[in-house]
Amino acid sequence: MSIEILTRLNPRISQIDNIGISTAGGITSSDIAAACAGIDKTGELIILAKICGYRDVHEPLFYRMYREAIDLAIKGNWKVGERGEDRIRSVLQLAIYESVTQLVCPSCKGTKQNPANPTKSCIPCNGIGKWRMTDEQKAAVVGISKQAWSKTWQYRYDDMLLLLDVYEYKAKRKILRRLK
Repeated sequence: MSIEILTRLNPRISQIDNIGISTAGGITSSDIAAACAGIDKTGELIILAKICGYRDVHEPLFYRMYREAIDLAIKGNWKVGERGEDRIRSVLQLAIYESVTQLVCPSCKGTKQNPANPTKSCIPCNGIGKWRMTDEQKAAVVGISKQAWSKTWQYRYDDMLLLLDVYEYKAKRKILRRLK
């Protein structure tokens, strides 16, 4: 399945530069597909969402990550209360959305520079060029107060983002090793 999907990379082959591969050396979509064979399915889904822009992988990624999120809750001794699993689901969906969706900052349009003063960093995105939800917005998505978000759920959300980053890192590392 990954070879079929990844061979479609050809029109977007320049986006592979996002993981540190130069396409100047004649790397083809077939090379990339072969390099992706055997990578972890979760890592593959993250790569497909981030680099290829596939939106239909969000749901399978959620189901693969849900067990991991529950394991985090158990290992971390999270006291989640009666609506805990619903909140874990919401926080996981939010983490997946923010991790794999590349939303360009509306102020700097991804340039990372302050539109009024190009020598300074963009203030709304803190110079990263991407739009991120505020804590108030995240709390509203999960259905809790900002105080509850900051006190209890922010670090859990960060743990889920870290887990997603680890899967992405491992997949990219395996792809890079195979392409060298």
